[in-house]
Amino acid sequence: MKKRIFRETDGIRGKVGEEPLTEVSMRRLGRAIGRYFKGGKVLVGRDTRESGAWIDREVSAGMSEMGCEVWDVGEVTTPCVGILTGMEEVAGGVMITASHNPASDNGIKVFDGRGDKLTDEEELELERIFFEDGWAGQGAGQVIDKTVLVKNYIGKVMAGTDLSGWKVCTDSAGGGAYGLVRRAFEEVGAKVVEVGPTPDGKNINEDCGASHPEKLAEAMVREGADMGVAFDGDGDRLIMVDDEGMVWDGDRIVSVIALWLKEKGRLANNVVVMTEYSNLSAVLFLGRNGIRVEKVLNGDRAVAQKCVDIGAMLGGEVAGHIIYLPWMLASDGLFASSLVAKIAHEKGLKLSELRPDYDNFPNKIWNIEVEERKPLEDISGWNEGLKKWREYLGVEGRAFARYSGTEDLLRILVEAKDIEKVKNAGEGLSEIIRKEIGK
Repeated sequence: MKKRIFRETDGIRGKVGEEPLTEVSMRRLGRAIGRYFKGGKVLVGRDTRESGAWIDREVSAGMSEMGCEVWDVGEVTTPCVGILTGMEEVAGGVMITASHNPASDNGIKVFDGRGDKLTDEEELELERIFFEDGWAGQGAGQVIDKTVLVKNYIGKVMAGTDLSGWKVCTDSAGGGAYGLVRRAFEEVGAKVVEVGPTPDGKNINEDCGASHPEKLAEAMVREGADMGVAFDGDGDRLIMVDDEGMVWDGDRIVSVIALWLKEKGRLANNVVVMTEYSNLSAVLFLGRNGIRVEKVLNGDRAVAQKCVDIGAMLGGEVAGHIIYLPWMLASDGLFASSLVAKIAHEKGLKLSELRPDYDNFPNKIWNIEVEERKPLEDISGWNEGLKKWREYLGVEGRAFARYSGTEDLLRILVEAKDIEKVKNAGEGLSEIIRKEIGK
């Protein structure tokens, strides 16, 4: 069955004021969630978007109408809601966020009682309830302020971390990590310098955070700091900056953790999961160190599921989702940053000394507008052209193509050690698509 209000990845997301992000539909969604969780206790959090307050009000009211006891933990991160849902005796959790999207968007992520995001099948069941008619409320529940629980999350996520004498620069993207991250790092001895904007409900993800770590890198050099951490609006993505001002993407963070786990004999099956957008240089680096890389197309949910399927414990996306299954079946930016800090502390190294020894290969993505989303293998000349250009790129290059999930575009990624090879192969493959199905 095709989803109608949930997206293929990461819950509901869209423009505020457009269906289903209207007051009527959010109240109805709250009632559906309440019915799904059989009127039990449900933990709710939100990021800092201006719309978050009224969406929280409507969803919580709907759940209360179905007899739920709603535990409101306030403005927090998505992983905070996930971890607290798993820690506390509640039936499920709800996070109101649109992650790295602008303030004009918002959304809903729903967690089961273990703190895991609902599966596709579970989301479809929740949708079925949402679109049903005629179900009545089970009596008035209540909404309880449970912001005090955030200290339990911070205590768990920072356990065993000692940052005494460290200076940490943070960019919380004006989102849910703001305040929470400062509190967490200060509680383990760090001096914190917040680089990102103070949340005002409208500036979340605006030229800041994990998608724009440039200002953080500049601040690291200016402040002489030991570690820089940049999150997205809901705090599940992490980009780091070391003491020399070098930006670490998700590939590099995964590589650091993978090497450490392998040294300790704890890296399950000596394998990590990455996506097709991970840099080939990182994949080759891990291979040289005896670590196999398995790939999925894209998306942190796909990475997490692949880890489960093949018995891996670690994976990630270049954009900063880091999956570490002993912690949770999703990404937690604060946890990943604390883990890297622990590794550096244990080894007695600066982050720059811990940095994996490889340079990213140059790459480029060609976005080709198409008339139809024809299977690639059915496009005249594509298979032959792809084989030709892959042979041209050799073992230190690659070409990969996929249709956009939301637009009539074919995205062609080409990567190689030699930038000229990138350009030549990309143009050659793009020409095939333009000729056959291009607009």
